[in-house]
Amino acid sequence: MLLDLYGTDHDPKIWGNPYEFWPERFDKRKENLYDFIPQGGGDIKSGHRCAGDLLTVKVMELFLNALANKISYTIPAQNLSYSLAKIPTLPESGFIMQNVKRK
Repeated sequence: MLLDLYGTDHDPKIWGNPYEFWPERFDKRKENLYDFIPQGGGDIKSGHRCAGDLLTVKVMELFLNALANKISYTIPAQNLSYSLAKIPTLPESGFIMQNVKRK
């Protein structure tokens, strides 16, 4: 089964100004068990969730922390447009990072 993640993430009934980049919108949002459903939704103790869910989330947290806080890099001009007709979709030019260094 595939969910319409793009449609869900851009639904104006759920998100005010869904096409605006505004990360602060999450600061006061009350968490919901179905907000993050990469491998099933609901309570991990009683719902249908992948056995590797907790490990996957931890790896993502560590990776994003390293990307945001542990390394520096530059991003050259590139074509970051993507097709909504392909699954999985990727930016046309990939995602290129240059001058990657530990902080």
